[in-house]
Amino acid sequence: MSEYKNVMLLGAGGNLGPSVLSAFLESSPFNVTVLSRPESRSTFPSNVKVVKADYSQPSLEAAFKGQDVVVSMVGNEGFEAQKIIIEACIGAGVKRFIPSEFGSNTADPRVVEVVPIFAGKTSKIDYLRSREDKLSWTAIITGPFLDWGFNYGFFGIDTKNRTAQIMDGGKARFDTTPLWMIGRAVVGALQHPASSANRHVYVSGVTTTQADMLAEVERQTGFLYATTMTDSAALLADAQAKLKAGDFSGISTMIRVGIFGKAGLGVYSDDHALCNEEYGIPRLSLEEAVRDALAYSAKASL
Repeated sequence: MSEYKNVMLLGAGGNLGPSVLSAFLESSPFNVTVLSRPESRSTFPSNVKVVKADYSQPSLEAAFKGQDVVVSMVGNEGFEAQKIIIEACIGAGVKRFIPSEFGSNTADPRVVEVVPIFAGKTSKIDYLRSREDKLSWTAIITGPFLDWGFNYGFFGIDTKNRTAQIMDGGKARFDTTPLWMIGRAVVGALQHPASSANRHVYVSGVTTTQADMLAEVERQTGFLYATTMTDSAALLADAQAKLKAGDFSGISTMIRVGIFGKAGLGVYSDDHALCNEEYGIPRLSLEEAVRDALAYSAKASL
């Protein structure tokens, strides 16, 4: 049984936030509150308590009073604010902090080497380690968001135009997890506070390759996709040049190279025990994963 009762979510209106909020509302014993910036236009279900606060430490500390856990799902612009959030958690007596990870395995230095911006995430983990006497933490690694990423072409498969861009032959294995499953992983980590304390935990919906995913999409849709092969080394060099010139548009390419490139940095289930079974989360077959991703994309396009 968890020692926690009250949970506050930051970034609940973003890409991941609604699924995490739903998991708390549907299948958890926790009392959940959403923190929202004063200027935010995000809306939430009428039965959800919403607290307004800016991201100054005094404002956050006041908002965190009475909370056992703070879950951060802030985007890129909010990563640096997490140090302030951590200190506000400590000041308010919060017991557990979940930082905004939910993606690539940033605990692997090779991943950070390919995607230097991830150093902003690892620095916050280092800071959390330095404050473990005051606040425990859990970082949740999920790989790319399966359904959201599929809908936005992150996997290189464009279902609207029936085209695909496959990196290095599409042979690299990677882990990926749907949004609903990530929500359940957050709940699961808090229901198992001892085993999830002060460490990275790993969850995966399915382990696959770009080539296998494309083949399954073609099988389920009945269409052959016009496919272009790309080279990860060339893509990475171009992205690095852009970043050096102050153009941040190459960051997404760097992340994709880290996941789909021939270095094989997108798979973590080979080297790390998954928490799926402990948290009661199923693993998906590729058929199930693609079917659900296609359904998500169809619904999103309505």
